[in-house]
Amino acid sequence: SDPYSSLEINSPDNVTATALKVLALDDGGYTGTVMEVYGTRGPTTSYNIAKFGTNAGTAKIVFDGEGKVGIGTASPSTLLEIKGADVVTSGSQGAQLYIQDTADYNAAQVCGLQFRQIWHSDGSITSTSGIYGARESTSSGQFGGALHFQTRVHGGDLADKMIITSAGNVGIGRTPTKILDITQTQNADSSIRLTNSDLGAASSSTLNLTNGTDGAYLTLHGTGFTTSGVARQSGTILNHYNGAGGLTLNTQASASIYFATNNTNALTLDSSQNATFAGEVNIESGTVATDSAGMFHVNSSNQRNSWSTVLDDRSGTTDRHNILIRNGASGNSGLMML
Repeated sequence: SDPYSSLEINSPDNVTATALKVLALDDGGYTGTVMEVYGTRGPTTSYNIAKFGTNAGTAKIVFDGEGKVGIGTASPSTLLEIKGADVVTSGSQGAQLYIQDTADYNAAQVCGLQFRQIWHSDGSITSTSGIYGARESTSSGQFGGALHFQTRVHGGDLADKMIITSAGNVGIGRTPTKILDITQTQNADSSIRLTNSDLGAASSSTLNLTNGTDGAYLTLHGTGFTTSGVARQSGTILNHYNGAGGLTLNTQASASIYFATNNTNALTLDSSQNATFAGEVNIESGTVATDSAGMFHVNSSNQRNSWSTVLDDRSGTTDRHNILIRNGASGNSGLMML
C-alpha cells in the first residue's frame, strides 16, 4: 500500500513475528539484538509492541500492548515496573532508580516525586502531595541529606509536613532538633494518641523511656486488664524501674504541684515546699517523720479504735479536741487540749 513515511512496514493482524529488528555486531563477531518492533499487539494486550536491548534473549526495556513499560521485566504489571539487582554507586547502599537535580552544588536541589489528580470538572490537574530529598547545605563538599514529606491544604501550596534529617531526627510540622519534634499551631487541642483496642487480660498502652538499663513508663491498662499489685484494670500508672535515682516531680519555676481526684484539688505542694491537704489525712500504719529532729513524727499501728494516735479537728466551735505542742521563746512547752 502507499507508505505514509520514508519507511513503512506492514504485517498481518495477530502475527507476533518481529516486523523490525536492529542488530549489532561486536568486535568478537557476536550478533546482538538492539531493538525489536512488532507489527501488531497480537490477539491480547499482553503482547509486546517493542523490545529494546534483547542481547542474550533478555529484553532490557519492553513496551506492551496496554502502554505499560517494563525495565528489566518482559511482563510489566503496572504503568512502569523496574526490576533488577540494586546498583551501588554512592557509599555502600544501592538502588534501582536514581533521580538527580541538574542544579549546581551551591543552589537548592530538589529530587522528588509529586502525586497529581484531576480536581475540577473542567479537567484541571494539580499536585496534592509529594516526597523529595534535598541536601541540607549548599556548601561545597557537604552532602548530608534530608527527606521531606509534603501535603497540601485546599487553597494552599505543597508544604513540608514531615522531615527526616540526616541525623535521623523526625520533625512533624517543623524542622526537628530532637529525635522526635512535633509542632502544630492551632487554636484547638494538639494531641498525640496511642490506642490499644484489644480487651485482653494483658492489654495496655505504654510510653516507655529507657537509657538501656533503667527506665520509666507511663501506662494505661485496658478494660480487660487483670489487676496485679498497683497495676489496676482501666488504671494509669507512672512507674520508675531499676535505677536508684528514683522518681522526681519538680517545677523549676516558682510554681506549685497539684494533685487532684474527681476533678477536685486534693493536695498542693507550693514553691516553699508546704503541703496543703483538702481532705482528711489518714495514716494507716508505719512511721512518718519530716527529719531526724522529729519536727513531725507520727506512729500508728492501724488501731484507730484503741486511740493509737488521733488528731481531730471538728468543724464546730465546741467539742474540739486538738493536740498542740508549743515551744516558744519563753521556753514553755506542754500538751494542750483546745
